[in-house]
Amino acid sequence: MIPFLPLALKFWKPLAGVLIVGLVLLAAYHWSYERGVEATEGHYKPLILAAALAKARAEERTRTLETASERLTAEQEARHAEALKAIDSRAADYQRRYAHLLRQYNANRNGGQMPAVPGSPSLAPESTGSDERIERASASLSDTARRCERDAERLAGWVSWYRKQAALMNGGLVSEGR
Repeated sequence: MIPFLPLALKFWKPLAGVLIVGLVLLAAYHWSYERGVEATEGHYKPLILAAALAKARAEERTRTLETASERLTAEQEARHAEALKAIDSRAADYQRRYAHLLRQYNANRNGGQMPAVPGSPSLAPESTGSDERIERASASLSDTARRCERDAERLAGWVSWYRKQAALMNGGLVSEGR
C-alpha cells in the first residue's frame, strides 16, 4: 500500500476528477431512474385504478345478480310447493269424485255390479269386488291426473324460472307474472 500512496499524491487531481465525474454520473443515473419510475407510475396508476373500479363494479353486479337469482329461485320453489299441495288436494277430490261417478254409472248400468275384466276370475254378486275395483279405478285415474298436473306444473315452473333468469342475466327487468 505504500507504493500506491506516492502515485496517489502525484495524480490526485486526475483521480479527484474521475471520482467527481463518477459521482455526478451516479447521481444523474439515480435521478433519471427516479423520474422514470414516477413517469411509469403516473402512466399506469390511472389504468390500475380504472381496472380496480371495473373489478369492484363487476363484483357488485355479480353479487346483485346472485342475490336476485337466489330470490327468484326461492320464489319459484315456494310457488311450486304451493302448486303441488293444491294438486295433491285436487287429486284426493278427483278420486272421491271418480269413485262417486263410477258407482253411479255402475248402479245405473249393471244393477250395482262392476263388470268383470276379461280374463279375471268372476266374483259372486254378494262380494265387494265392485267397490274394490271402483276404488282401484278411481285411485288410478286420480293418480294419472295428479302426475299429469305435476308434470305440467313442473314444466311451467322451469320455463318461468328460465325466462326470469335469462332476463336477469341479460340485464332486463324481471316481471312478477309467469
